[in-house]
Amino acid sequence: MEDILKRLGVRIREERKKARLTQEKFAERVGLSVDYIGYIERGKQAPYLKTLERIAKTLDVEVYELFLFEKGTKKLKTGDAIKELVLSVRNRDPEDIRFAASMLKQIFERVKTIRSEK
Repeated sequence: MEDILKRLGVRIREERKKARLTQEKFAERVGLSVDYIGYIERGKQAPYLKTLERIAKTLDVEVYELFLFEKGTKKLKTGDAIKELVLSVRNRDPEDIRFAASMLKQIFERVKTIRSEK
């Protein structure tokens, strides 16, 4: 899961910089500490789903867009990818899992649309 947190942090940092926000201004608008934003951007802290919603809203992007990573350097096997997904939802609130599942559906639909446009 560490890899996905780093990739998520990179995407958040990219979008923050694209919005021309410092970490301080961004933290203020999201309602978090600058230290916490730094942890998220470095992939050291996994934000709660509600926090991701606030981050996305502040950056004027959809939540799923924060998970549209560049193609990775290492290719996961399907079994490994499923294991990583299952581990990421273990011990989570069922409402959060449902929310994450609905986000995944949106991501997959968007990816399908993007691929069909190419």
